[in-house]
Amino acid sequence: MLLITGCKKDDHSSIQNPGGIPAADLKLSRMIEGFRSKEVTHLKSGEEMCVDSAIWYLNVTANYTYGSASYETEKVAKNVATITLPVTNNKVLLSAVYSKYEEMIDSIREYYRNIPSTEKQLISVTVETDTVLQDAIVLAVTSTVGTGIIEHLCDFNEVDSWIWWNTGTGGICAGPNYGQGQGSDAAEQMQNKIMICRTMPGGNYWYETLPIHHVYAWEYSNPNWGGTNYNYYRYRMFWSSSQYPNHHGCLSPEECNFYLAGTKWIIYTAESAGGERPDEATFISVDVQGSAFFYDYTDYFHQMNIEYGILHIAPNPPIPID
Repeated sequence: MLLITGCKKDDHSSIQNPGGIPAADLKLSRMIEGFRSKEVTHLKSGEEMCVDSAIWYLNVTANYTYGSASYETEKVAKNVATITLPVTNNKVLLSAVYSKYEEMIDSIREYYRNIPSTEKQLISVTVETDTVLQDAIVLAVTSTVGTGIIEHLCDFNEVDSWIWWNTGTGGICAGPNYGQGQGSDAAEQMQNKIMICRTMPGGNYWYETLPIHHVYAWEYSNPNWGGTNYNYYRYRMFWSSSQYPNHHGCLSPEECNFYLAGTKWIIYTAESAGGERPDEATFISVDVQGSAFFYDYTDYFHQMNIEYGILHIAPNPPIPID
């Protein structure tokens, strides 16, 4: 196994602060711009970088160059690709880092171009270790693209019940609009409402992304649950099991709004207060999914992948990736 150890990133002397940009963000901008320019003008044969620094530069350079924290969107499209870095004694040749960066951006660009929406923007890129090999490291690259603005309410209405998961047609499963909304489900509706109603900064902001958080419904109990009806409101997110009475997959309007509030609580509440958000981080995006377990009994539940990042401001707007 390859041991990945810490490695000090490039440092710069004290710098000026033009345009009101915080000094720390300006320093970070110049580090990234220096990294980008080195590929063209100052790359030395055999020059190396340690693995954690390589991953960090791949991550922040993609986000700084192409990502936008200020793009308003209801829906997001996500893609996960992989790149493989050749490694020797925890070191990577700089020429390999630059080559893999271009490979990564080409992959993101191809995915971006294939999204049919006419209004779209790359929001963030997360680069994480997937597999460690003897002489290489496989990185998972998750790109998040906002795909336009669609008018949407921040809460569920009081008449429509939604199926927990789009297992076929999906959609509204009870109420006066029964049969509508096919192709969607309660999980996707929650995701859309959370995305369109989140707060975003205005200006040339970008995210330094953090590892993605994976959350299952049963990881967050409802502190006000009554302890009797196991299939209603036991957790902050939806969960129902055929082991107990009233097993169901059609969520009433009351349930939809309760689990929407619980899902938002998990996303936005800091770790120090019992939630999922790293204390210094900002929420970027969420992928809420319906799922099921089939054993001697059946469980229906929601799970989610949450993306967080450290917010920075850049001197210039992002470059269009298309």
